Amino acid sequence: MRIFIVHAHPEPNSFNGALTSASQEALSAAGHQVVVSDLYAMGFNPVSDRSNFTTVRDANYYRQQAEEANAAAHDGFAPDIQAEMDKLFWCDALILQLLLTSALRIATAGLESTVAAPDKCILPTHTLNRRLAAMAAQPRRDSKGHCLFGMLV
Repeated sequence: MRIFIVHAHPEPNSFNGALTSASQEALSAAGHQVVVSDLYAMGFNPVSDRSNFTTVRDANYYRQQAEEANAAAHDGFAPDIQAEMDKLFWCDALILQLLLTSALRIATAGLESTVAAPDKCILPTHTLNRRLAAMAAQPRRDSKGHCLFGMLV
């Protein structure tokens, strides 16, 4: 199985870092192909703007969805965005290893709006937003009442 892990934590030696490393090692040892994107180490910019594109549909007025559709039609995504999109298309399973406090901000403000563009998306952006919102509104808890957070797309 091809597994893509998106890791987002500013401290490499954190518990999240340990979970990412352990997941990568265990999954690789089990014969899976694993690719990790460490958003902090990469300096990934979660702000979606014109820098995401190498093409321009309307130079006078920026409309995110129109620019995304144009980029999708003309292979016009910036190389760093295209690389993350390629990883999403490549994978069979996606693991988001994020700080709970920043998970929704990172996913909805950055990852989904920059790599889940219209016409290039496994899940439509609005569907992903609804799923994330539902997870935040109704967090799952284990038998001891501890909050569990995770998503498989």
